[in-house]
Amino acid sequence: DDDQLAEIGDVALGVITAHHYSAAHPSAMNKKFVADFQAMHKFRPNFMAVGGWDGMRLITNGLNATKGAGGEALMTAMKGQVWESPRGQVYIDAQSRDIVLDMYIRKVERVGGELRPADLVVVSVAEPTLTALATEATGLSGPVAAAASFFAGREQVARVRALAFRVLEEARAERPAGL
Repeated sequence: DDDQLAEIGDVALGVITAHHYSAAHPSAMNKKFVADFQAMHKFRPNFMAVGGWDGMRLITNGLNATKGAGGEALMTAMKGQVWESPRGQVYIDAQSRDIVLDMYIRKVERVGGELRPADLVVVSVAEPTLTALATEATGLSGPVAAAASFFAGREQVARVRALAFRVLEEARAERPAGL
């Protein structure tokens, strides 16, 4: 988490990570979310904070759509929802009911005297190419593929890692000069 980098110290400098939330995401919504959260809690928000934000938004919109009805009506109303989150666009897969969101490839740098992950590239997990790579790596489909890759054996993890680096290199090659 971003808020734990100070405790880790300089050994974290240069470490490249992948995560589904970055407090450095440059959207206006995230900047406001980070500022409001820091003012209230005195530290940067992490993936749990934005997960709470997204969860409450999903439930609230579902309840509004069903006029307060719960149960199956609420579950149906939540399937397929798409919204703008502080972490970027997200949606709920209508089949699996998993959240589908962007992944941030980040590198830890010193910014304004603090250790922070700086985004190298944002990879949309909704893109068919990435979904196909995750499916190829895990033998599963959709958002479940990424989660399963973390629990796979060493050989499977090596395949997933190789595919992730291939995606990162392709993204870097497509990025305009100067970014």
